[in-house]
Amino acid sequence: MNTDDDLIRFEAEGAPPLPADGDVAYTEHDGARIWHAAYGDGPAVVLLHGGLGHSGNWGYQVPALVAHGYRTVVIDSRR
Repeated sequence: MNTDDDLIRFEAEGAPPLPADGDVAYTEHDGARIWHAAYGDGPAVVLLHGGLGHSGNWGYQVPALVAHGYRTVVIDSRR
C-alpha cells in the first residue's frame, strides 16, 4: 500500500480533482451561499474540511467511499 502519512506528496501535488459526475448545488440561507456536491448512493458520509482547506481536498476519499457503497457529500465553507 502506498501511503502518504506525512502528507509530503499531498503537500507537493495536492489531491486529484473531484469526480465530474456529482450532484452539485448551492444552498442559500440568511445571506450565506454554501456550495456542496454529492456522489454515489447508499448511507451518507459528509466530508467537511477544516481550516483553510476546501472540498477539493477530498479528491482521494470521495472515489474510495463511493466505491465502497457510500453516498459521499462534500461541503465548502460559506462564500
